[in-house]
Amino acid sequence: MDATEVLTRFVAAVAAGDFDTMRSFYAPDVRIWHSTDRAWQEGADANVAIARQTLKGIAGFRHDVERYTATETGAIAEGLLRGEVGKARLMMETPFCLVAAISNGLITEAREYIDQGHLPR
Repeated sequence: MDATEVLTRFVAAVAAGDFDTMRSFYAPDVRIWHSTDRAWQEGADANVAIARQTLKGIAGFRHDVERYTATETGAIAEGLLRGEVGKARLMMETPFCLVAAISNGLITEAREYIDQGHLPR
């Protein structure tokens, strides 16, 4: 499986709320950075827990990926995060970019950029 396919399947697992499959794409020593807190997380468990908690609050969550791009060290996914948030069911259409280093079919490092200026308030 090439890096673009790994990232495609990973993104699909996240959107489906399939956290076991999501975790299976992470290398044991994965490092993950989020633009929302600008902090690195070590290991998959913390990131899976954050994804699980975040997605609880988004009805109809999906990644609408506009493009996947292979890189020398992995792949990039770019698109929109969509869903309805909060009791008022505000529509979310937030640009995102996920940059992943991938080795032997596993994500070894991920940097997730979410445009917070487009989050519903």
